[in-house]
Amino acid sequence: MGVNCAFLFLIREVEISLKNSNYIKTDGQLLICALNNVNVEVIFAGQTDFVGIVKRFDENVIEFEDSNYYLRKNVSLKVAGKAKKIN
Repeated sequence: MGVNCAFLFLIREVEISLKNSNYIKTDGQLLICALNNVNVEVIFAGQTDFVGIVKRFDENVIEFEDSNYYLRKNVSLKVAGKAKKIN
């Protein structure tokens, strides 16, 4: 029971931090987006490059459901709206 409560508290803290800023800055925030199928906007070189749902990630790479991959050190991430490919 204690572990479940701690996990729920962590989820709540991440949700609050996402509400205060649309930017995804932590692994916890990115995990919440992935688990809840939240569309994530990938910003590369100051412009939106892609919007989609995270399939998996690690400390170096983010993979999206349509098999797009991004190096985490090269992009910024934001909570977004509808999934779309930016040309």
